[in-house]
Amino acid sequence: MYSVLSVHDRNLSPYIRYAHELDLYKGYLLLDRIIYDHEFVFGISGQAFVTMGGRTHVIRPGDLLLIKPHVPHTMKVVDEKPFRSVCVHFDWTDLGPTSDFSPIGVYLNVKQASVSKAAAKKLEDRPADEFAEFAWPALLTVSESSSFLVSFREVVKHFRDARLGSKLHMKAAFLRIVAMAAEELTTDEGIPKGYPHADLIREAMQTIRQRYREPIAYDELAAPRGLSPKYFGKLFKGATGRTITEYLLDVRMERAKEMLTTTTSPLKEIAAAVGIDDVYYFSKLFKRMEGMPPGQYRNSMRR
Repeated sequence: MYSVLSVHDRNLSPYIRYAHELDLYKGYLLLDRIIYDHEFVFGISGQAFVTMGGRTHVIRPGDLLLIKPHVPHTMKVVDEKPFRSVCVHFDWTDLGPTSDFSPIGVYLNVKQASVSKAAAKKLEDRPADEFAEFAWPALLTVSESSSFLVSFREVVKHFRDARLGSKLHMKAAFLRIVAMAAEELTTDEGIPKGYPHADLIREAMQTIRQRYREPIAYDELAAPRGLSPKYFGKLFKGATGRTITEYLLDVRMERAKEMLTTTTSPLKEIAAAVGIDDVYYFSKLFKRMEGMPPGQYRNSMRR
């Protein structure tokens, strides 16, 4: 059984495995296909039918379909007009060389590929990553399709260029797609639009941002709203992609970075100011989240 890695905005670093624009013609049928990374399919013209998870989605121009790893799905084209789309295979973050594989052999040349049983087993057990900031829908109809198409075509263009600059432009274009989708799907606070408990979550987030210096227990946030701590914690994570503890820590680190950049306060005072009494524990948390100790962060920002 494969493991799942949660990816947040701080460790989002997409790895593009393959990207191309193609036409699929009437009679095209892809039956019970399984992929081992994620795939975006962005409709440009025509339409296609994709069935996965017991539901059939119709992909039309301006639709963005997300196919997740290890999920069987079927795609077919039944209209005379070809279905044109951009397809991008990716991981939300680099899972390392031991988890990498060739998309040519696995996806494109299936009949010619000679994948051993050991290699097939490795793909089946390959870890998956999950973007945890918000629940990404299987099908998203975007409001500004031209902006998405420009970015998707930029991904395809730079994918074919091996230069470092092109690889970075490709990653930037992909992140732009994620950012535009986030604006379509979430509020300014990062809560999914239409989330049934959005007001409760927004109030809790405001309380945390006001009282981040204090210890905050789940029951303090849940009780005034007439909910159990466990249920409220579940609602909060469903809306934000983070537990209350993770969100509180993010708020504290935001304030710590601000103080490191704008003040000369000792680390002990900064740690206390953000609600962490132990300066060594504060430094450990800061390094884990930012990739460097707080003192080094302060020096690098000053330079």
